[in-house]
Amino acid sequence: MRWLIVAACFWCGLYPAVAGPGTLQDFVDRYHCEVTARLQILYGKDKSTEPRDRFISINAKTHLDRYVQCLFEDDNSSVLCEVASGYFSAKAGQPRRFSLDQAGREKIKAFGFSDDDSKGNFRQIVGVKGEANLPVLARMMLSVLYEAYGVDLKSELDIRAPLATLGRARTAACSPRS
Repeated sequence: MRWLIVAACFWCGLYPAVAGPGTLQDFVDRYHCEVTARLQILYGKDKSTEPRDRFISINAKTHLDRYVQCLFEDDNSSVLCEVASGYFSAKAGQPRRFSLDQAGREKIKAFGFSDDDSKGNFRQIVGVKGEANLPVLARMMLSVLYEAYGVDLKSELDIRAPLATLGRARTAACSPRS
């Protein structure tokens, strides 16, 4: 439940956005529809679908090591979400090519993620209390990229969800208007 409160605080603007092109709200506005639409498709997928394929990942195309990903549990009651720690950026015994700085670690903790990266990515289990919570989950995913990893409107996102592709009409409906 903590993530819901934190996400609501970001939605209401109680936490300031980091400096960068556009604001947090501009960034969320640009991608929220597409991420929410994909989450809705995944949520509605037949539970007999290969469980490991019921995921969505979002990263900056220019920074593949800055990502957030969420995997739906079989019963849709929760998702396992992870954000990049740099753990997988190097072979065992080698220095990491990417490591989140202390300020970034504080941001991910504010979103409810563990800051333990000794065995992999920073993780949290997020409760999903029905389809109505998916827009909040989408906002949390985008907000953590912006707040902790500095991904902003200059960064084109790569949004992957193999079981939740959007058709042209739905993609066009989510495209920003100029």
